[in-house]
Amino acid sequence: SIGYAAGVGCPDQAAAAECLRALPVNELRTPVWFYGIGDDKLSGPVTGTATLPADPVTAFGEGKAARVPVMIGTTHDEWTLFVA
Repeated sequence: SIGYAAGVGCPDQAAAAECLRALPVNELRTPVWFYGIGDDKLSGPVTGTATLPADPVTAFGEGKAARVPVMIGTTHDEWTLFVA
């Protein structure tokens, strides 16, 4: 997200992708703020299945993730489901 990019030092929206690609991997290992905030499966991906056998952050950190381009993000109103 643009917010995540700004948080790791890439505040220019027009150049965010290029800036993120130029950062060392250690700068990008910190997950976005909401990752793992709860112990229920609403706050993170469901892992341990054939579709997603391992936790993505752990897999990336251990070099076990596929080496393919990945785009991850959220929507502006993603967490409004908790407002009601």
